Amino acid sequence: TKGIWGTASVSGINQNEMHKAQPFTVTSERVDSVVDEDVLLMKVDVEGFESVVLNSAAALFSKRDVRNVVLEYNAGIAERMPMWRPQFSHLIEANPAMLMQLIVRGYRVVMMNDNVAKGGSPWHEGLPQLPEVTLDNLRYDLQDAIAFKAGAEAFRLDKPEAGLGCPTPPKLRAINPGQWGGCNLMPEDAHPKSLRSSFPANTNLWASKDHAALKADGVVGAFTQEQDTSKEWVGRTREPEFGQGRRACQYLPHNMLVRNRCNCSYSAFQKHTKQQQQACKLEEEAVMEALLTGQLKYSDLSHMKGSGLVGILPQKGAQK
Repeated sequence: TKGIWGTASVSGINQNEMHKAQPFTVTSERVDSVVDEDVLLMKVDVEGFESVVLNSAAALFSKRDVRNVVLEYNAGIAERMPMWRPQFSHLIEANPAMLMQLIVRGYRVVMMNDNVAKGGSPWHEGLPQLPEVTLDNLRYDLQDAIAFKAGAEAFRLDKPEAGLGCPTPPKLRAINPGQWGGCNLMPEDAHPKSLRSSFPANTNLWASKDHAALKADGVVGAFTQEQDTSKEWVGRTREPEFGQGRRACQYLPHNMLVRNRCNCSYSAFQKHTKQQQQACKLEEEAVMEALLTGQLKYSDLSHMKGSGLVGILPQKGAQK
């Protein structure tokens, strides 16, 4: 069907309601049924069903040498599944599990934002340094995916106070109901050290066995891995101009800055009125109070290592 951005939509989940749907059926085959040879580059872009494609290539990855996988990572589409296509809700946690499996198999995974994926440097200059996606990032993603799916299913049953970031602190709801009146939102409520905190709805990833070819520069996430999520709200990454979901702080209105982990003292904040600045500061103080009193909680990695989530990791297949 015709999609939100004029692109294709699989199963209609990405359909633009302003356009009349033009559905049609296509024949699909498992990758393993059509490819049985070494692969230099596999490109996957199937509107949220990337994990289905890679799962259909299990034999290829186990028996052959697949050097590179470039894929669009459509977490935002999967997150809409519980409401519109419940039979595909499992794709929410299948996304991070897919990437975990690639890393366990020996791939280095990096994220390419739009500047790199759709423009970037000339080919002869090679790839720039890119943030790496690690197992530590993805453990947060997997934890969030499980909680988000439970919250989305509860919302469908008219139980909206379940899921990520639920319930939001009462003081924050009173100060800024437009932003804190809801919870279980992505990327707002994603763990700030997760991959999901690094993009608004989708992004592009490159996985390669040739680690030297991908120049990693730090790791993904709105926070650095060293930050204390119980005491800090704003990230200390190399890109302070971006907040949660890589949202550009300078373009956000004053009432969206704090919810998206942007600092009220950001330089572009001077564009706001004195009253708006005061409102942002008040919200900033309320967030810190909520953090320090345990009203906003984000599990750290040491907690998750004892939670059983690590046991979900797939085992490394036979590789040469």
